[in-house]
Amino acid sequence: NPFDFEEFSKISTDYPIKIEKARRTTNIIWVGRLTEQKGVDDLIKIIEIVNSTELNEMISWNIVGDGEEKEKLINCSKKWKNVNYMGHIDHNYLPSLYKNNNLLISTSKWEGFPYNILEAQALGLPVICYNISGCNDIIDNKINGILVGNIKEFSEAINNFVKGSYKFVKIARYVRSKFN
Repeated sequence: NPFDFEEFSKISTDYPIKIEKARRTTNIIWVGRLTEQKGVDDLIKIIEIVNSTELNEMISWNIVGDGEEKEKLINCSKKWKNVNYMGHIDHNYLPSLYKNNNLLISTSKWEGFPYNILEAQALGLPVICYNISGCNDIIDNKINGILVGNIKEFSEAINNFVKGSYKFVKIARYVRSKFN
């Protein structure tokens, strides 16, 4: 399926959506179907690991999606005050939502070609994801995102991102040169 970078970017201003950004907060977004394939259990474990550190006060987690594992995310958002489960969001609002976040994470166990990663990258968002086919076709490690192998590495990469340890290229330009 073709992806129109210009049109996707334009939609971000045509369909604005705002989320509350607290001062000194890194907004992390996760977008996908709430299924085993998309790694919902891993997402919850990562949130618990990162939230059990001093970063708890520095991060807002914004979870977008619907599916059979929805109750797990609802319960996670009740347990942690910094987890915002947003449910299903119409696709037209996703570009604006990406722009209101600092980082996309993808916990997918397997992928074809993950459009959520391409969409986030088209708007300049770095991505942390597992080093699996599909994801590693888009992400070049430590250039436009971080590829990890397990939950521990995932949590450490988020920790390092929040602390400013990574410097990325101009992500939107980089991914457009790769896929436009």
